[in-house]
Amino acid sequence: MKNSKEESTQFNLHLRKIVAPAVQEKLLGFKKSGQTFRMKTGDVEQLVKLQTSLNSDGAHAYTINLGVLSIPIFEVKWPYDYKRTISDCHWKKRIGWYIESGHRDCWWTLRSEPEAMRSLEESLPLLEKGLEEMDLVSSTRKLLTYWESGEWGGLGAKEREMYVKLAQQVLSA
Repeated sequence: MKNSKEESTQFNLHLRKIVAPAVQEKLLGFKKSGQTFRMKTGDVEQLVKLQTSLNSDGAHAYTINLGVLSIPIFEVKWPYDYKRTISDCHWKKRIGWYIESGHRDCWWTLRSEPEAMRSLEESLPLLEKGLEEMDLVSSTRKLLTYWESGEWGGLGAKEREMYVKLAQQVLSA
């Protein structure tokens, strides 16, 4: 039986050598920084983050978070230079949202190379669906239209309401 340090080392190796390169291959135009991939498109920044954690049985696991951030909206609230994260995004989802059997929070463990390969077979098609949706909100104007249609994109009601007002403000300026 492996100890937690060995499991952590094995997990990080599989994440770095198998998962991250496969994810990066899907993200043409994105630049990698740590476990976050970024791409500026017009007035938004798209982010894809490999999030890692320990699951309930103590195994290391990962999921993929997606986010779109309106730079003009962000700069109204934070006008100084600041490294943006998924939590700052105006649209955000985890790829488990795209599972056909129902939206759920999905994490993959990487205890072995075959398990890492299986995780990619499941996660990469979900990532592709998420990237397609990110394209639908790839500008501040598209985000506003999305919110005004009643969609939330990972936001709470008050947050969405505030961003609708900010989007209208920055687009009318």
